[in-house]
Amino acid sequence: MEKLQITKDSTPECTTFTLVGAFTLESLFAVQAALREDSAPRTIIDMSGVPFLDSAGIGAIVNAHVSRDRNGRKLVLVGINERVRQTLEITKVAQILNFAGSVQAALA
Repeated sequence: MEKLQITKDSTPECTTFTLVGAFTLESLFAVQAALREDSAPRTIIDMSGVPFLDSAGIGAIVNAHVSRDRNGRKLVLVGINERVRQTLEITKVAQILNFAGSVQAALA
């Protein structure tokens, strides 16, 4: 399995993380470390390059969402494919998360 690639684009108002590859237990710690370093008021995770995620990936997203929400910040997921969306809906996680159709829409 190919290692998850994480790229980061930051402004004072927003940090965008672009993930490419499977978001699984194997990549969990790299994603968590990157998200922990982010202190922008808005964080966008572009998952258009993520074909699937497992429970570890779901947990990382929920933890990031809860942490930001508690501190008055916002986490937005973009580029979610149908398989990932179904995984988030089946696990009832989708109802607490913020989604946007694109990075531009998430910035609005």
